[in-house]
Amino acid sequence: TIDRLGNTDQSIIRMAIYELLYTKTPGIVVINEAIELAKSFSDDDVKNMINGILDKIYKDKVDHE
Repeated sequence: TIDRLGNTDQSIIRMAIYELLYTKTPGIVVINEAIELAKSFSDDDVKNMINGILDKIYKDKVDHE
């Protein structure tokens, strides 16, 4: 669950999900920015998890459009 992540990790995920769903920023740009933030502030396991979560949300959004 998201509660198991640190505050920084939670913020990265929440910010990226909002940007994916409610802005016109290209999804790939949002994911790349979130990954770069995770590289700077998180460990590799969390970075990979963030990538997986955002990729799934992005693909679901594209499939619904």
